Amino acid sequence: MNIKDILEKIEVLTAPILENLGLELIEREFVSEQGRWVLRLYIDRVVQEGGPVTIDDCATASRAMSAMMDIENPIPGSYSLEVSSPGLERPLRRKKDFERFVGETVSLKTHYPIPSSRSEREGEAPVALPPEGATRAPVIARHTFTAVRLQGVQEENIIVRDDEKEWIIPLEAVKKAKLKIQKENL
Repeated sequence: MNIKDILEKIEVLTAPILENLGLELIEREFVSEQGRWVLRLYIDRVVQEGGPVTIDDCATASRAMSAMMDIENPIPGSYSLEVSSPGLERPLRRKKDFERFVGETVSLKTHYPIPSSRSEREGEAPVALPPEGATRAPVIARHTFTAVRLQGVQEENIIVRDDEKEWIIPLEAVKKAKLKIQKENL
């Protein structure tokens, strides 16, 4: 079983446990660190009125998931389970994560270069295509966006803006994204 399959299985198995605790899985990682495997799960409250996730929430979730993992045995071999809050610079993975944080500053990387939404052609909206679909590289394109403003979510796209341009990025193109805390907000 590959890591992607393991993570998908973990997500399915943990969802009902976390839901019963009023929590949800924000991100999951299965990585090798210093010769040992670590399953790292980032959780948060489903309803934000209860405040941020606490150490007690993480401990409760860890005990419940450990018991489930002992029964289901979704990962061959030994590993350590770590459960924590997503932190201030939390990952953004799902459409609802992006919707929740519209107006905030984010950093993200894409699987392929994204052209600027300002088209050089009259009124024609650009379509972001992976490299294999493009005949040549766009004049203005990038795949790393550092400290851009998340303007909105439309259908299956997110819209971000830097100091000069607006970028329309298909959700499927997002490789990794997170909130970016600005020093003036601390």
